[in-house]
Amino acid sequence: WIDLNCGCPIYEATRRGLGSALLRKPEKLARLVNGLVQGSPIPISVKIRMSPSGDGEINYQELLLALAELGDNQPAFVTLHGRTANARYRFPANWEAIHAASKIFPRLIGNGDCLTFYEYLNRTNTAPSTLAVMIGRGALINPWIFDEIKNQQTWLPSAEERIEVYYDLATRFKQHFGDDQRGRSGTMYFFPFHFDFFSRWRPLSAGNNDSPFFQLAANKPLIQSGREIDDILETHYEGPRQSLPPLERLLRIPVKSMHESIALALFDANSVQEAIHNLDRLATPDTLNALEIEAKNSFDSSSSRDETEGHSSSSSSSNKKKKKNRITTTLQDVDAEKISAALSS
Repeated sequence: WIDLNCGCPIYEATRRGLGSALLRKPEKLARLVNGLVQGSPIPISVKIRMSPSGDGEINYQELLLALAELGDNQPAFVTLHGRTANARYRFPANWEAIHAASKIFPRLIGNGDCLTFYEYLNRTNTAPSTLAVMIGRGALINPWIFDEIKNQQTWLPSAEERIEVYYDLATRFKQHFGDDQRGRSGTMYFFPFHFDFFSRWRPLSAGNNDSPFFQLAANKPLIQSGREIDDILETHYEGPRQSLPPLERLLRIPVKSMHESIALALFDANSVQEAIHNLDRLATPDTLNALEIEAKNSFDSSSSRDETEGHSSSSSSSNKKKKKNRITTTLQDVDAEKISAALSS
């Protein structure tokens, strides 16, 4: 099917009248969808937010009514992200509003703040009449969330087990782009982006209703609770970050240059065992200590990340903006090209 994404809030889209800017005029959006449905041999769906700007311009009900009035030319379904465009990803998604919206447009899918199977259950309990739940960033961080929902059980993979999953993804990139230099360039255009999300994975076992993560999730989305989660892990489960196994520490490094190095090491490996060996060689104590200190001192998880959260951009203007906020390092150990050359020698 074709999905018309009217939920994207990033400036590169909205300044062109795309993304959430399409929500400004419900009747105009309805005419657009009407034409798409009439002219398309496959189903058309639409993703929207609660507002094209802030709380003062909330118009999701008007948008859904306009789409419902299209009759036979309605979209196959509508996905509602429970935030305004201006909220981007900063505030909890409003699942009460999603529930209300499902009464207006019954073929409604809810979206926002689903990182664990128990949060999924909470969302479906809050909005029981929604057709389904769409999971975006949660699946980028926790790709096995769908199995967890199916089994209603948290999977807590070791670093080695996660590397096996990431190596499988690297293999699929090679199958798609090729394993030559051109394929390598194509893979590296996309693959490191995923480690910005993979590095946020944490073992969020629900245990029982008294578990700290279950209690935290009842009050605040876990996807917005990185610092609290790390504090809980350190206090109750894992101890200081420096006491974790080197591979586990490596996979949690939130530094772009290391994400590139990890992606290259996985791309250059010919087996899971070789991938683990390659990453073991990256996880030296000096490298880990230096990067963890630099990340702690320099990483800003608010405005710079929020602008492009969940989006990969290669435009020159975006790259310039990213370079201003990028954590830089002078360690040769984390220079992606040098590491790749060393691993292949």
